[in-house]
Amino acid sequence: LRWAFNRNATETSFLMDKASNTNPDTQGEGIMFSVNYTNIDEGINYFHARLRNNNSWGPTGHFRLRIDTKPPEYLDITQLPEISLDNRAKFNFKSFDKTSGIDYFNFTIDDNQYFWQWRSSAEGVFETAPLSSGPHKLIATVYDRAGNSLTKTLDFIISGGTSPTSTVINTMITSSKIDKLLISPTASNFWLLILLIIL
Repeated sequence: LRWAFNRNATETSFLMDKASNTNPDTQGEGIMFSVNYTNIDEGINYFHARLRNNNSWGPTGHFRLRIDTKPPEYLDITQLPEISLDNRAKFNFKSFDKTSGIDYFNFTIDDNQYFWQWRSSAEGVFETAPLSSGPHKLIATVYDRAGNSLTKTLDFIISGGTSPTSTVINTMITSSKIDKLLISPTASNFWLLILLIIL
């Protein structure tokens, strides 16, 4: 985290914790412009900072940091039993991420032959383009708002209007580094500006 402040400031005091309104102590750290934190707990954390000039300590600025380095909890993909007359398959999908929430889904058929993206909600129904009869592969990836992802691969068969069959054959997760943060201020003042630095 890096900040800029009034040039008349002489001391800085700051800390990070789980409370939203903590006031740092008055034991100043000198004039500082940044601080690095490692191994921050998952979920919501708060950074608090205040400054002193020659006269007194100023008010505290409180900033919320939402840390999310884990992929969504699950991704469920289920093929619906019916096939349309022009060989379109349908799939129910659903996911959940407790920390930052679901951002979007990507769906591809047969090594990017067909691509579709969903951003409306954390669940829905995906319908393919018309497909040829025979085996196909669906690759579904869900992303949370911190960029973590979870992927599932589903093999299915189009049998020219008959009931389809499908099998989940693979699951893969990717997680962002700890420096992928979601940050939003809960209070501000004229002398303190917090910038998120992604190294």
